[in-house]
Amino acid sequence: MTISTINMKRPSRFFFLILMVAVCLVAFYNCVISPNLPPTGADAAQSSNLWHYVVSRFTFDRKAAIEPDKPPVFCKPGHNSATLDVYGVTNLDRMDEVMSAVREWHATNRNMRLNVEFYERENWKQSINNQGSSVAQRLPEVLLQEYGLVPLP
Repeated sequence: MTISTINMKRPSRFFFLILMVAVCLVAFYNCVISPNLPPTGADAAQSSNLWHYVVSRFTFDRKAAIEPDKPPVFCKPGHNSATLDVYGVTNLDRMDEVMSAVREWHATNRNMRLNVEFYERENWKQSINNQGSSVAQRLPEVLLQEYGLVPLP
């Protein structure tokens, strides 16, 4: 047996098995565990920054049903992600203006996965309970458009 024959051994099946298990574990973490981790304080801060950025660059025709001093835009933080819900913007050109502001913000906050959802309007039912307190309940809403932005390299 020569030296070149010894060095040309094929990798064992055990090596491929270990490699396949590692790839599956990484995929499982990225697809199942990571999206379900709770948001951190940094995630909440970035979501708030996104909300402020969008509302400062776009004029909304309506006010929020529950918070009448604010526009009908809400940002929910997730782990390295955020969902921006926009209500009352039904025109595609106006949606593009909002998305332009979101993309500008995302260009400087590349680590976030963003989901932007445009709804026809907020749909709340308000009533008074037995104790005399006002109770609000969100009812089904019409989703018009949804956009996803992934983290940029």
